Amino acid sequence: MELKEFIKQSVSAIAEASAELQDELGKDGHVINPPTSSSDKQNFGRSKDFRYRRVEDIEFDVMVTAESGASGEAKARISVLSVKFGAEGQVKKRSESVNCLRFLIPLALKPSKEYKENVELFEKDLGKQQQSAEQDQQPLGDYNRGVP
Repeated sequence: MELKEFIKQSVSAIAEASAELQDELGKDGHVINPPTSSSDKQNFGRSKDFRYRRVEDIEFDVMVTAESGASGEAKARISVLSVKFGAEGQVKKRSESVNCLRFLIPLALKPSKEYKENVELFEKDLGKQQQSAEQDQQPLGDYNRGVP
């Protein structure tokens, strides 16, 4: 399998599994990918403070093979190493050019419904604060003009 396809399939599988788990287990009160606060990444709460999405690093540590094209082709192909063993433990397929790649891909999974609810609470509270600030800036009639 080519490295690009391996990465795409791996990340897609993680994202799809998370979304499916949210749908399936959310009915029972389980929270997959809960929102966090800015100061506490490990706990979860249903309040306006917990309105941040988690970013998880998917760590890849793969062995790859580099294959040159047949008949002098210049194009190289990078594939995830696959080794097949026969019934007697004999190696049937093996590449001599093996390299190890290690890298991270950050991923923010689909937000949970709790995340959306907490963001709505925050926005509602922010709207109230803005209205209050606007009212505080209203002139107070004759008192502001120095009239006793």
